[in-house]
Amino acid sequence: MSDGEEYCTCAITGTENPAHQPIYICETCKLYPNNSNSNKEEEAETNDPLPFCICESCATNCHAGHDVYFIGVGPCTCDCPSLPSITVSDASNKERHTCQLIEKSKEEAKRLGFTPGRLLNVPLPMKDQSSIDPSLTVSIDENTEHSSSTLGGYSYASYTLSNLMNNDTTCQTLIRQAEVLADCSRDTFWIPGNNSEDSLDDKAEYCDLELLAKSIYQHHMKSLMEEYSDIATNIQTKGGAEFWVQVKPAGIDRAPVDLHYDKDEVLAETFQLGSFPTISTVTYLTEDRSNAPTVIFPHTYHDEEDKPSESMLLSRAARGKHVVFDGRLLHGAPGHQLLKRQKDSDEKGTEEDSSLRVTFLVNIWSNRPLGVNILPDSIRSRISSSTKTSLQSSIMPLEFQPRSVSKVAVPSKAVEEEDSIILPFVSQGATWIDDNNDQEEDLSEGDDKGLINEQTKDTEDNNNNDNDDEDEESVEEEEELILRLPTFTISESEEDESDTFLLSFDNENAARLIRGEIPINSAAAVADNFITYLHDNVPQFVTSIVTKLQSEHGIDVSNFQADHVCYRTDSIEQYNELVEALQSSEELLIESEIGGRMIATFKLTSPIEITSLDGSLRTIDVLKYHHQKREAFMWLV
Repeated sequence: MSDGEEYCTCAITGTENPAHQPIYICETCKLYPNNSNSNKEEEAETNDPLPFCICESCATNCHAGHDVYFIGVGPCTCDCPSLPSITVSDASNKERHTCQLIEKSKEEAKRLGFTPGRLLNVPLPMKDQSSIDPSLTVSIDENTEHSSSTLGGYSYASYTLSNLMNNDTTCQTLIRQAEVLADCSRDTFWIPGNNSEDSLDDKAEYCDLELLAKSIYQHHMKSLMEEYSDIATNIQTKGGAEFWVQVKPAGIDRAPVDLHYDKDEVLAETFQLGSFPTISTVTYLTEDRSNAPTVIFPHTYHDEEDKPSESMLLSRAARGKHVVFDGRLLHGAPGHQLLKRQKDSDEKGTEEDSSLRVTFLVNIWSNRPLGVNILPDSIRSRISSSTKTSLQSSIMPLEFQPRSVSKVAVPSKAVEEEDSIILPFVSQGATWIDDNNDQEEDLSEGDDKGLINEQTKDTEDNNNNDNDDEDEESVEEEEELILRLPTFTISESEEDESDTFLLSFDNENAARLIRGEIPINSAAAVADNFITYLHDNVPQFVTSIVTKLQSEHGIDVSNFQADHVCYRTDSIEQYNELVEALQSSEELLIESEIGGRMIATFKLTSPIEITSLDGSLRTIDVLKYHHQKREAFMWLV
């Protein structure tokens, strides 16, 4: 929960809009049929009691010490605030009930800007496998059957944005602006719907990235209006588009985006409720065979955790390519080597690769996610001034051309653990990240562990205090949620003909979410993940320090060059693990003991790039790494 506080979910759902959440029943308290013409005490004596549902926070607070048990996860509203003032535990003991959380929960919902009565989710209808609409599902080539063109019944499509694919200057300008935005903030930003009160009227007020998001939004809204006018009208009135960028270095395992669900991060963190976009999109601004592909599975947060996924969409990075899919679906861009395109048999590896994987992400929502705001003028100004000309004429309107999707049937075989592709969920398996700060590291990626863990509670746990049960639960909670995927092969000829693949598995060979250990045992994998962490976090860290010194203390250090970055861990064990791992890819310059602590200095193979406030590019290529007793953190010298 946010700041350790717990809140009643009724403040969000009300009594009319059930939401998926853990459901508890209190046997101590009873709810009696409401009769406004009768006395409640008489009602309790003459009517049979009814069961009622309570949320997890009310179960542990308002009903502490009661006979409370968990029955499962599903759509419900919390009845705790609606209980009569008289609740009865037995015929001889009457006690008054008051929800201890509802008032502060309503205040928190109001503070966050939540509008009472709004729907948390307005999803696209499921597709009949034999009913296809190319504008909302998938572009079909001559050899693709219509009956297989949805992802387990969920809508998706692949397009070419010819404005981007055919114009190198346009792409380079957008890449540069994406780098500036990534350096300024890791937040996501908002484009209001067409009829929204806070819509920007003058297109000239938008920077190029906002224009791109607006154009993507308008295209998909037009398609929605043609088939689902009620959903489109709702989005135009109350919703809009959320956008952000991903700027990650290329190379083996250097740009992973672990599996996650796009969601309202603030709502999930504060109230443990899931609200998801209607549509999610990915637009690629770079291409490189070493880039991690996007993978999408027909699995939602509301599904049973162990529901098999009998298909997967795999999209390789290609400049100007645009993929759209149902916003509820599990997806990511994992860095697993077996997911990347393998080199052709006659390829010698001399071709010069792109140094970046840059994607532009736009999600379309029926309501604005909490905490997502319109791009501040200060950041918009920096983005606009980073390039010489505006791209308004070349971006608006975007040209969407259907792109072919190839089908690949994965042969049935016994899936052994050592032959599987294991994909972790976001923020898991990184030993150098402080667990208490995981959710602050990258809100644009999302941390789904809180939501996911809510679905895996033992339905036979009757909320007792038996030590054995507590020990069993603690063991279960320690297991990581991972996805096990069978290995597969896409032929060179198929790779040459397409860059988007719909893979199908039979039920016995399907991808499955399981609980287990993430096999990050190789030194290369540990080193690559840590270097990625540095590339993702150091630029923003530097920018925040330079900005704060100038704004709060009047000290301008923007023209100074940092020659190395220091990183300290909270234990000697973590230090030893990473020093050993980093030597598999980085040059160890020196390791020595100073003041009773070991310090290792590495020359980075891939320097960390930082955009200065004046727009110039600076690099840091030296890392000093050592440990201290309290916590891990970074600083510059």
